[in-house]
Amino acid sequence: VPCSPAADFEKVFDFVGSYGSLPYYLYVQAQSTKTKEELATVRFAVTDGYLTVFETPKHFPKATIISLPQISSVAEVYDQLKYGKADALVNEHVSALNYMRGNPDTIRRYDDTPLFVKKMFFPIKKGETDWASFINDMTDTNKPENKQIYLDLLKKYNVPEDALRP
Repeated sequence: VPCSPAADFEKVFDFVGSYGSLPYYLYVQAQSTKTKEELATVRFAVTDGYLTVFETPKHFPKATIISLPQISSVAEVYDQLKYGKADALVNEHVSALNYMRGNPDTIRRYDDTPLFVKKMFFPIKKGETDWASFINDMTDTNKPENKQIYLDLLKKYNVPEDALRP
């Protein structure tokens, strides 16, 4: 599973073969009229153990954090907005798109400016140099054939360019 390096993971994994970066955006209820200033102090939903647990307070230090257990589904996090248990959340656009397709008019991206962008890698067992070389080679989007495969996959799965950056 592609992910961002974290200190605990780096003890047992090497991170190789970046396929791109995920921009993280602010999401609110579809009908929300809160200003950016008001959002600085509202309730934010996060999932224990995920990147947003650490990043959300950096961007919204006065906000209240509502933490869901790590076993919660991604949909449950967005449901916090849907049911008014949280006012906002920060997440990548790929999962938000999937939620919005299945739950139209319930949440929306606050604006088109990412709060931050994280490069994603494939974690592999430390020291697996052959596997690392293979993954690095297959995900190198500087190679025209790899870039075309990447673009074809984005198109096939209807992933907009603002959801994943090569």
